[in-house]
Amino acid sequence: MQYKPIMRERLAKEFQIQEMIENEVKKIMGETGLPTWHNIPYLNFGRKVFKIHRKYFSLTEKSALDLEVKLAVMNGLQKPILLKIRRKIIKIPIPD
Repeated sequence: MQYKPIMRERLAKEFQIQEMIENEVKKIMGETGLPTWHNIPYLNFGRKVFKIHRKYFSLTEKSALDLEVKLAVMNGLQKPILLKIRRKIIKIPIPD
């Protein structure tokens, strides 16, 4: 199947964003010293944070991110790590 040029460009941008998200989360996880099998839920959290960051603005974004942190903590993830991931992911630029 052939993709149209504009679709290829969008896919390339999305893959770059995914790579940036995963690299930031893996870097943070490497600093924590937790086993690598803990990375998966934190990677999922990082993806959710970026999705919220891309979709919402100001107070709605903050509320949605706070809720996502609370849900992740309820699922057994560590709040300090989640907050660190959230701070890093929000700094990733949103593409046009």
